[in-house]
This record gives sequence, structure tokens and C-alpha cells, in this order.
Amino acid sequence: MKYDDNVECCANCKWLEQTPRNNRYGDTDNFCIYLGYYCTGIYKDRNKVRHFTPGGRELKCNYERKSKRTSETDTGEMNANL
Repeated sequence: MKYDDNVECCANCKWLEQTPRNNRYGDTDNFCIYLGYYCTGIYKDRNKVRHFTPGGRELKCNYERKSKRTSETDTGEMNANL
């Protein structure tokens, strides 16, 4: 799904971890490391959508934009330091 890089959404957040489900549909699980919950609607503007726990408590987001560096660069630097 296409989304705008300028919008503050979970897809642009550094706390979002996307893991594949390894099924034939190519689904992914979206887990927020900061909140400790799985997220839905990650491409929606976070200022317009609120997230809740299964018990009804509202989750307070600590949105931080992903850095411009790629993970390949980070792992390359880590391997060079070994």
C-alpha cells in the first residue's frame, strides 16, 4: 500500500516492527515495540486515529520518525566494528 512519507503514521515510526507471517498471502504482523501491542491501520494519520487495548484503555503513542539511514548501513557498520 502506498502512503505519504510526510504523514505522521505508524508506518513511518521507528517503534513499529513488521514481521512476515510466512503464509501464501504475504501478510505481515505490525507490532509496536513501545506500546507492546499489535497495531492495525498503520497507514492512517496518527492524529486522527486512536488506538485502544482489548480492555478499552487508550494507548498513548510515542511517535518518532524513522531515521533516514537504512538498516543495511547500520548492520554494515556493526559488522565492520567486529
